[in-house]
Amino acid sequence: MDPWCVVTLASGADVLLGYALRHSRTGGLSWVRSTPIVSLDEEAGRAETESGRRYALGRRIALIDLPRVSEEGFIAYILLIAREEGTIPDNNLDLETAALWLMAQKAARWLHVDPPRRARPELDAWWAEHQEAYLAMRAVWKRGRQGEDG
Repeated sequence: MDPWCVVTLASGADVLLGYALRHSRTGGLSWVRSTPIVSLDEEAGRAETESGRRYALGRRIALIDLPRVSEEGFIAYILLIAREEGTIPDNNLDLETAALWLMAQKAARWLHVDPPRRARPELDAWWAEHQEAYLAMRAVWKRGRQGEDG
């Protein structure tokens, strides 16, 4: 993960939120939230979570700096953590549009095309143009990992 931060949930559990270049379940190239942290060694740049996943860690950032560091990361925080925790910091955010935009960022990286802006008409047009190619690429990736853990 690079960048990454630790987020403490209402339950008291600490999880990682970060940009994963590789991830056995999602394919990577996107922001992910981990299961609770079992061990964290910042010096070695390693973490392990309850799911058994091991993460290589790059640059740590503070959660408070996330909106400045990465708009995409901040939207991922809202959708993957804050919404579930009931602590959404931006009540004017259209969550459906934000989710489509976040998925489009990952899809654009997989497809090597420019991502859309967050405006809904542009998002809808972008998905109409690229959805089929993205789903086909993901299907090939999933077939290639049959029998793999994760």
